[in-house]
Amino acid sequence: MSNSRVLPMKNGAPATRRERRVAVRYPGNPDAECRTYAPLAGVYAAWVRDISTTGVSLLIACEFEPGAFLTIELQNLEQGITCVLRARVVHTLEVPPDERWLHGCEFERPLSDEELQAFAE
Repeated sequence: MSNSRVLPMKNGAPATRRERRVAVRYPGNPDAECRTYAPLAGVYAAWVRDISTTGVSLLIACEFEPGAFLTIELQNLEQGITCVLRARVVHTLEVPPDERWLHGCEFERPLSDEELQAFAE
């Protein structure tokens, strides 16, 4: 079991959930593009909400179930970096009224520092 810690909420009260992230998350770089590929589902444009060396939070117009594997292509043309990663969906959350889904995904391999800098704001 990891050394999880309970983080306080903004009002100082203890949170009810344990923080399980092992890496700092950064907002997604608006200059970077993202596409997801899933077997039997096809290709979807995605928006990177936040990203870390170990995972990414993606907004996609399609719901993928927790446990599903996605191939994620991240591209920053300005910096000349493209990265194709496999990731497992850990959780999903519907984002009304846009009929989009927020997917928390865990990468199979960590991003390098160079990759993180290219895809984080």
